[in-house]
Amino acid sequence: MARFEFKPATSVNFIAAAWIQFMVHDWVDHGPNPSANPIKVPLPSGDALGSGYLDVRRTASDPSRTAADAGKVNTYRNHNTHWWDGSQLYGSSKAASDKVRSFVDGKLKINADGTLPAELLSGKPVTGFNENWWVGLSMLHQLFTKEHNAIATMLKQKYPTQSDQWLYDHARLINAALMAKIHTV
Repeated sequence: MARFEFKPATSVNFIAAAWIQFMVHDWVDHGPNPSANPIKVPLPSGDALGSGYLDVRRTASDPSRTAADAGKVNTYRNHNTHWWDGSQLYGSSKAASDKVRSFVDGKLKINADGTLPAELLSGKPVTGFNENWWVGLSMLHQLFTKEHNAIATMLKQKYPTQSDQWLYDHARLINAALMAKIHTV
């Protein structure tokens, strides 16, 4: 990861948009948004979506607030861990983490063709956070799932007597640090 000269980005493209969304999915998930009382964005004439308004659902308010909190700044629940831990890949709970793991040599599940396994009912990929899915997110989830597995393989070679859990934990830590470094550098 050492750099010997600065290489400026000369343009921002869909990869940048995918990266930002990938990172936000590591930090924030407010859960399902209510359909009542949407923000109404007026559509310009001739818009591909038609005429009228685009309804954007509002983020659900924190349900733990009480009458004593009236007049205070609004707050919102976060269902994700709010630190840089790769939860977009690994999930924010033991159940989500277990769902993505192969439990062999510290690796994550991946299909023989290199793609992420899909959930049976929804068809969405099995990963820590799969909302708002599109090809840009798919690319990054597959890339960093494969990176996790490559790290686990390297660790297994260097530390052959370590357990699956040890290999998984250390590969996750290294992969999360790599994503944080990419984002901040």
